[in-house]
Amino acid sequence: MKKTIALSSVLFCSLCVVGCSKKNAAQIANTTHADTMHAVNTTPPAVPPNPPPQSAPAFDAKNVSIHNLPDSVHPFVAKYYPGYAIAAATYDPLCGGAPAMDIAIRAKGKPAYSVIFLPNGHYVQREQDVPLSSIPATVRAAVKQTFAGYRPGLQAESLQLVDGTMEYSVDLNKPHNNKEAIFSASGQVLCQGPQ
Repeated sequence: MKKTIALSSVLFCSLCVVGCSKKNAAQIANTTHADTMHAVNTTPPAVPPNPPPQSAPAFDAKNVSIHNLPDSVHPFVAKYYPGYAIAAATYDPLCGGAPAMDIAIRAKGKPAYSVIFLPNGHYVQREQDVPLSSIPATVRAAVKQTFAGYRPGLQAESLQLVDGTMEYSVDLNKPHNNKEAIFSASGQVLCQGPQ
């Protein structure tokens, strides 16, 4: 399953380099609910299974808020992140442009996370801001080699996908050309696009 996701990611991102900030539509299409349940059994407990997809009214990216989330989001956070509260919800498209919601969750004395959902309530991944210096050396080397002339931000995001795979998102800046790139743990560029 992981090979299918990685290959689909590379092919999709190679063909469609548009805004990227999350798992792309091809990766999601290749992850079924049954695959997710199987993958979760072999991953750390921080990776919860997906709630069953729900039918939802038409998605309106301009009206994403903590008050109009899919019905599955609040119970999901309560079950898999006890003690956490939803602090904010914003529209944040996936790599490739598919619509998604970034749900910021907070708990006193615990790390801050964002949990990413599709409009139908399907869980995609968990994100955490981390110092750039803490991501794998292979990723930092790929940033320097692949994006020479760009200055990476001091922070990166560690992305834990639903199957437990780790990826890393890095903001890259140079005058009049800011972008974001997502890397595998081995340093392979999976997606890049405008910041």
